[in-house]
Amino acid sequence: MVSSRLQAPVVENRYSLWLMPPAPVRGRFADLIAHLSERLGTPRFEPHLTLSGGVFASPADPLARVADLAARHPPVPVRLTHAEYTDAYFRCLYVRAALTPTLHALQCAAAEALGQQPDRDFMPHLSLVYGRLGPERKEHILDAIGRRFDLDFLADRLALYAPEGEPAAWRPVAEFVLSGSP
Repeated sequence: MVSSRLQAPVVENRYSLWLMPPAPVRGRFADLIAHLSERLGTPRFEPHLTLSGGVFASPADPLARVADLAARHPPVPVRLTHAEYTDAYFRCLYVRAALTPTLHALQCAAAEALGQQPDRDFMPHLSLVYGRLGPERKEHILDAIGRRFDLDFLADRLALYAPEGEPAAWRPVAEFVLSGSP
């Protein structure tokens, strides 16, 4: 099902497909992201797990494909495990999610639906900070917020985002309920 929250057409037709946490989990991580953003001067963004990024297509094409994908797949159990970091801007600081067969299958199906190859290096995660911070600063943040998360939830929505401009300005093009049978 496509929500009514459609945005203006995207100039460059670039999309990202996100798996969205349910409202209580979203609220918890939105608060943490906002707190870290304010403290560190880094961008705010919506809590999510990226299934596919950098998709280029005509505006109508990904909507129909993602709607079909959502209709065929049931909600996905997600287990967040621990926080870690890399040097990559969009993986500056994040909480890793367990790569379960169900989550991997959804990522592969999403890639296929969007005309991409499955990401062999798919590492599901929920980002907490976008930016460039040194390892000592990241370690200090992890000491403050904790490294273990051990949180399970059922993700039941996909969101197609147009990542144009700064992350705080990113908006969903459409949202879809995962409504397939298990």
